[in-house]
Amino acid sequence: MKKNILIYALCAAFALNFTSCGEEKTQLEERTDFLTGATKGWQLTAATSSPAYEMAANEFITDILNDGYLYDYEKDDIVIYRESGGIDVDPGSVTDPDGYTKLTNIGQWSFLDDEGKKLSTQIPFFMDAEPEEVNVIELTDKKLRFNYTFNDDESPSKGTYTFTLTYEKK
Repeated sequence: MKKNILIYALCAAFALNFTSCGEEKTQLEERTDFLTGATKGWQLTAATSSPAYEMAANEFITDILNDGYLYDYEKDDIVIYRESGGIDVDPGSVTDPDGYTKLTNIGQWSFLDDEGKKLSTQIPFFMDAEPEEVNVIELTDKKLRFNYTFNDDESPSKGTYTFTLTYEKK
């Protein structure tokens, strides 16, 4: 009988030790690790507008990365999300003398829900004081894709647009 109790006690101790070692991360912790794990940053690789964005010359574009919405010096910006909650932008190799010419802190980031599907962040080429609230579509260790809907009331286009931005780990 004493042998059986000893065997049961050892099995229980082993099972308890085994289950406590493998604590799984929550989805929010995993997404935070992905976002901040790109220590060299994230670079914009695709950007689209829906509906098509109306440019000043009454031209409609959907590819805002390559069809004239973004300046060359905005295309190679590298966004770095810090564990501390800060967002830095490295201007890349092409810089705007009136914009970012060196690594610059542009604000704070945070997830706005427990699943990491809503993100408060700065979109570097908007260069505004208020962070944007974006919907995270995909976040892995290699890709960050989100969309942002806004009313563009300052340009000739005067419309509501949803930009879908895809960043890849640098």
